[in-house]
Order: sequence, then structure tokens, then C-alpha cells
Amino acid sequence: MNYFTELLESYNKLKKRTFKLRFINEEGEGLAAAEQLANAAIMNPTGQPLIDANGVPLQITVEPNQEGGVKVLGLGGFSTGVTITDANGQIVNQDAFGKLVNALAGEGAADQKEQATAEAALELGVGQYLGDRATEETLKSFKRQWDVLEDYCGEIKKKYDRLGGDEVETQHRECIKRRANLFNDAKSSFEAKLAGGQGYVFSEDGVPEVRELDPKLIEEVTLSHEVLLQYLIPGKKKSEDECGEVLSLIGTAKGGNLVLYASDGLKNEGVVIKPTSIQKRALENFLNVCDVAKSEIGKVSFGAFTTNEKNAVKGTFFENILSTYINLRACAKSPDAKRCQREASKELANTIREKERVLRDIYSTIPLDTALDLDLAWEKEVMEETLGFLEGGNIKEHIYREMKAAADFLDFIDADEAIPYGQTAKTGGREDLLLIYNNEADIKAKADLLGIKYEKTPDGKFSFGMGLKRLQKIHAAKFGEMNSMSRMGQMVNNDKSLVNDPKLDPLFLHRVEATIYQGDKARLQRARGYFNDKEKAIYEQRAMLTDERRVFNASKAKIENLSPTTAINLLADSIKSMSFRAGNQSLLGKALHMVLPATKQKELKDFKDDGENRERLAETFTRVARMATYKKDIESGNQAAADALLHQIFICGFNSRDQVQLIVDDSGEYAAVNHNKVFTMMAENQKDISYDWKDSGVTLSLPNGISVVYSFEGRPGTAGSRGTRASVLLPKSTLTHPEIQAQANKSNLNTEETQEDSLSLLLKGQIQLLEQILNKTNKKNQNL
Repeated sequence: MNYFTELLESYNKLKKRTFKLRFINEEGEGLAAAEQLANAAIMNPTGQPLIDANGVPLQITVEPNQEGGVKVLGLGGFSTGVTITDANGQIVNQDAFGKLVNALAGEGAADQKEQATAEAALELGVGQYLGDRATEETLKSFKRQWDVLEDYCGEIKKKYDRLGGDEVETQHRECIKRRANLFNDAKSSFEAKLAGGQGYVFSEDGVPEVRELDPKLIEEVTLSHEVLLQYLIPGKKKSEDECGEVLSLIGTAKGGNLVLYASDGLKNEGVVIKPTSIQKRALENFLNVCDVAKSEIGKVSFGAFTTNEKNAVKGTFFENILSTYINLRACAKSPDAKRCQREASKELANTIREKERVLRDIYSTIPLDTALDLDLAWEKEVMEETLGFLEGGNIKEHIYREMKAAADFLDFIDADEAIPYGQTAKTGGREDLLLIYNNEADIKAKADLLGIKYEKTPDGKFSFGMGLKRLQKIHAAKFGEMNSMSRMGQMVNNDKSLVNDPKLDPLFLHRVEATIYQGDKARLQRARGYFNDKEKAIYEQRAMLTDERRVFNASKAKIENLSPTTAINLLADSIKSMSFRAGNQSLLGKALHMVLPATKQKELKDFKDDGENRERLAETFTRVARMATYKKDIESGNQAAADALLHQIFICGFNSRDQVQLIVDDSGEYAAVNHNKVFTMMAENQKDISYDWKDSGVTLSLPNGISVVYSFEGRPGTAGSRGTRASVLLPKSTLTHPEIQAQANKSNLNTEETQEDSLSLLLKGQIQLLEQILNKTNKKNQNL
């Protein structure tokens, strides 16, 4: 029994009928009548155009084929004709039969109208930039958007002719250029920005690569854009639910940029673009009719970014600034303090300029006025912020602010030296700095207060690591992620292929297993067995949604072909009919259906002719099925299931060695936490864990309020494939929990006034030196 089978079985019980392979758009007697018409046409294949149940002529014919069976011509998705029965009168293609039934039930006219809409979009000129990345749904959406623009501009023309005025004149000028706003300008149109857009895709091993935007993401955000344009024509105040749905599809980003999210409402996929005047007007109207403040929509959009760390760009500068601060303090103990401090300042200046050069090279590769996916848009924003302080002459203020944010904690740390730990990110090697102490008594005193262990270095000194996370705002902190579930499986199994893996700390997997299982090898094997069995079952189920399978039909007691379309239709019917699910509002419901913005009606997506739709659905299915499986088994007391879940969480967020994690945000708020403690507490108190399950993740909580969030999200893969990213986050309530915070005695930390004085004294003379070196290096770069 698996998740897919359980869905179908529950559906069958609910409907009180046996499993039956058929297309599922059931509409009572109308469908039954259409089936009768289909059977009659197959029994008497005249080759004449059929007439649907409503008396509407169709461009569909049924005629004999050369093998003695019957074929259908003119059926959507089967333009060259398809055999529907064999010589014995047995149906051999359930998909074709289902489409024929739907057409005869009245679906044919609607299909032809939809096709005409797409063709009308092409005639208008839509698709000249997107080319074959414009799906049929994208084309139809552009045509509907054009109709909205035409209606809006028609009203504006009437006002302009009748009243005039500056405001109406501005709108009139916008309308004159409406085609360029939407699809008819190589630079500024919405279509051109999507066509030139870029985003990340990930290989099977989770390695990221920047490529052009995926056609399905383009389709999704085009539909969200259509929702926004509906607000060009102001209407009455909207309901809270309707406004909430719109807020799940649009938002804003820094610099007045517009965010368009994918339709699943999770806000982890989408694009960021510079809005046109018409887009701005639609957004203003939406804010008015929904009583939404600009600050609110900004907060909503940045919700997608707040867990992203600035460590990729700005964090590297932060790391160097903090290590310099530690080393400047340590120089005070040196016999030649001034020379020591000069060398530390010079090293920071040279590092900043070298990283600035690299940063400029990276930034130059990002298109400036086009659509970027959320990850790339976030990186661009942070790059611009970083280049801003490097170019704007306020490097002194920036360095001072960054040092001040962490100064009181670093004063308490009082290390003799700080050095960067590693140049490449490694799973299980999450240290950014290695803090060095000459005297064991000194490091022991700090380590005891921090609740961590220290190590002896080869040269006889002592050290422990420190991780640095630079956030926009401390709402939660991502402690780690895994971009590939296949790589997750390799790590759970401690696969031989990982030996000497440069992206894996060599001690990590052993430390994970020792912490969770405490040497109980049988328990470890049971957890691995559970993980492997469930992943295999889930991916076998997933294959039913992407590939044709041979299945046993119990009602007929024989093996039959089950096509992906039929399996998807059965899944859709199951989700729709089962009371214990949220139906169309569930993740699976959203993956199965699309909402037509103009009518607010949901309809099943095209899964027959659209392999990328199947891929997106299949990936969503694996997430939902995985969580449903673990939920059922853990709630039934399955220890192997609980261990396998915890094992994955450790792989995402644990560290090979004890370290202190310093988290600082833009406001200067910080949290210093014992990085591994939340994980070890979960392992030590596993029987006390409570689980809050979601479709795509779970929150594990202990009675003392400490919690960890383990979640999944879809991510784009190569060649239209989809993969799953797993991540571990610690909410702010956990980061500030006294049992997780590094237990530094607050009386040992400087007061704000003392900190200000000590920081000013420390940097006196050094900032001037830094500016001189930076200016000198900058002039050199300009002359190259």
C-alpha cells in the first residue's frame, strides 16, 4: 500500500464504485449521454463529423482503420488520428476515448475557442521574443491581457475625449504605447523581459547553473501578471479572501520592482522585474480596492527573501571585516602593535578590492532590465547594495557599522587570531572563521560559557569555529539545505561514492550517525532501510504520473496499460472528492489546476501534451507523498521513520564540529547560538518531540519551546525536469531561546557606551589607513 494507492482507494470507497480507467470530467447525466454517443460512433464509424450532446457540430470524425479497428481524427492532442478500438471492438486507448467523451459532452467547442485564442495571440505578435518558450497557456493569457488593456484604454479614450486633464492625458499616453508595454517592444515589454530573463537550474546532484527562464515558470508568472492587470479597471472593494489570493501571486521588491510569484502560493518561485507605468497603475488600483498598504505588500514580497543569507556576496565582506576586527584587537597584545594593526588593515583593504573586482565581474553577467528568478534577483540586489557602499565613498561608515553590530560579542570572545576556515562550502563544514587562542585556559573559559568543545591545532594552539550569517532581518535562519534528494540518499546511506568528495567534510557523516544512533548499528540500518524503501516507493508512484505503466485492474482481473494522463485524472478526482484534504487549495490541487484570472474558474491543466506540467505535478506529488508517509508511520510509533526523518534534518543543518553561530541583521540585532545544540537536543529527547505536519514540510518541537522546521520546495532542473530542495530553518523563538543561545555572561559584554568608546579607539587611525589603501587600489584599477 502506498500514498497514491491510498488516495485512489479512499476515493473508490467514497464514490462506492470500483476502480475504472476513464477520463474524469464527470458531469452526471451529460457525461453518460456523451459516452453513449461515443460508443455509437465507434460502433458505426461513418467518417462523418460528429455532433455533441448539445447539438453542436464538431470537426471530429470516427472511421475504420486498416487493421479492422476504429480510429478518431480531429481530436485535440491526436491531430494525425489515433486508433481507439482494435478489431475485436476493445478500447485500446483510454486517453483518446476520454477526450472523445469530453468533446461529445460539449468540451469540443470550448477547446476550439481556446485554440482560437492562442492563434489570435500569435496574430497580434505575441511570441516574437519568447519563441517556442511561449506555451499555449502563455499565449492565451497574453491575448486575454490584451483584451483587458483594450477595454481599459477604451474607457480612458472616452474620458480623454470628454474631460481631458493631466491625469487622463497621462493615462492616454500610456495607452498609446500599450502594445509596447505588453509584447511589442524588444526592451521594455513584459514579454521581452521574460524572454531575456535568467534564473537558476539545478543538476541531479544539486549543482546550480544560471540559464534562461523555464517555459513553465514563464507561464505561471504570466498568469499572475494577468491577475494583476485585472485591476487596471477599478471595481468595488474586494473580499479579504480574494485580496489574500492576489497577495500570494504579486509583491514588490527593493527599488520599486515588481514580484510575480508562481501560482502555488508558496512564494518560493517567481520573477522580479522593473514595472512599466501600466503595471504600476494596476498595482496602485489593487492596493486601493483591497485596502493594502504599500508597506504591507513589501513585507509580503520580502517574505520570500528573509531566510536567504547574504553570505554569498555581502557576507564574504562581513566575514573579512569581523576577522579584521578580531585581529586588530589581538594586535594590542603584540610587542609592535602599530605594525600589527597596519598589516591587518592592509590585508582587509586588499581583500575588499580583490573581492570587489570579482563581484563586478559577476554583476556584469546579470542582465539589468529583464526578469530574474527570485534567487538571482536577490543576489543582484545584494551585489548592488555592496557595490553601493564600495563606490559611494561611505566605506568607512559601512565597516564601522558592520564591526559595531558584532563588537560586544567579539570583545567577549577575545580570540588571539581569526582566520577564514575554508574557501569552498562543504556539507558538515559550516565554519566561516576559525578562532585561535594561544592559551588553553583562555579558550576553555570561553568554550565552557558557549557550551562548545575546542580542539588543539597542529602548531600547539587551540581553536573552535564560528559560523556567520548575515540576514536582512532575523525572522528565522536557514542552517542548511540539500538541493538534491538523490544526494540526500547518498549521505543517509554513507555511500562509497562520497569518499574523498570535495564538497563533504570527511568527519560529517560519522558524527551524524554517532549523535543520533549512539553506536546502535541495527537501529541505523533500520532507519536506512525505511528511508530507501519509502523513497523507492514514492518515486515509483511518481513515475505513474510521467510514464505509461502496466497495472493490475482488480475489477477486470487483468493487467492493463495506465497512461500518465489517466493516472493524473484519477489523482485529481481523488483530491477533489476526499473530505480530509483541502481539495483544490492543497499543494496537489494547485499543481493539478490552473485558475483563469478573468473568470476565477479552476480547470485541470493540460497533462496530455505538456510534459513539463507532468514534471511539476510529479515533483509536488513526491513532496506531499513523502510527508504523508512519514506522518502516518511516525504517528503509528514507527521508530525507523522518526530516525530517518531526524537523519535528514541532521544532514541539512548539523556540523561536524562544535561551533558558535553568529547571526547579525541589517538593524544590528544579533543572536549568538550553539550551532549543534538544537540538533543534539532533538536526538537526546526524540520521544518528547511533537510534530506539526504540512503538505510540504514539518515542524519538530520540544516541550521547552525549541523547534526546527524541515521543509521541501520544488526547484527547476535541467531540460525541463524538476527536483526537490530540502532545508532546515530555526525560527527566531529558537535562536533566542536561553538553552540554545551561547551562554556568554552578559556582565562580561561591553555596554553600548563602552563598546562605542572601545570601537572608536580601536579604529582610530585604521579607517584612514584603509581609505588610503582602498583609494590607491581603486585608482590602479581605473587605469588598467
